[in-house]
Amino acid sequence: MNDVTFSAAVVDSLTETTDKVQGLVKKAAEIDTEIKSGKYSPAGVTELRNRAYSIRREIDTAKEAGFTAARAIVNGYAAEIEKADRLDPAEITDDVKLLTAGVPLLKRDIIGMLERNADNRTMTQVILRYAKEHNIEVGAAYVDTSEHARNVENVNGIISIYERWIDKDNAYEMLKKMFS
Repeated sequence: MNDVTFSAAVVDSLTETTDKVQGLVKKAAEIDTEIKSGKYSPAGVTELRNRAYSIRREIDTAKEAGFTAARAIVNGYAAEIEKADRLDPAEITDDVKLLTAGVPLLKRDIIGMLERNADNRTMTQVILRYAKEHNIEVGAAYVDTSEHARNVENVNGIISIYERWIDKDNAYEMLKKMFS
């Protein structure tokens, strides 16, 4: 999974939850309208209030389940990132000799090593750490996994904020804005 598919999975999960919650909110609003209509006896109003209460409990349950599912996606991606970030000594290549030789390396040297080790997660991390430590800017093409971790934190924050919007009239608009 990458950041794009991760975010899309979270949005899909939240959209599904929003669909369910919004349907229940609409039912509750219809019942509230009926209660206020004045057409029902006190017993009828009591029955309607009980139905509205039951629907509001369903809303709370759906929200809780939906946000739990979204956070499970976030936690799964975080675990995937953490696992990918574990250095494997078996993947160390001879390029590590350049990093430890004491020779000043240039940006082109670092980029060359990154290109040679593009499929080697351990060496990519070691090279990026060296570049960061020596203030060598390698460009956006080479992403340090700490950026992925920040994305995960940001998505968790967005989910927390969206919890306040999911049962509002503009829930879909807010979801789109938050994940655009």
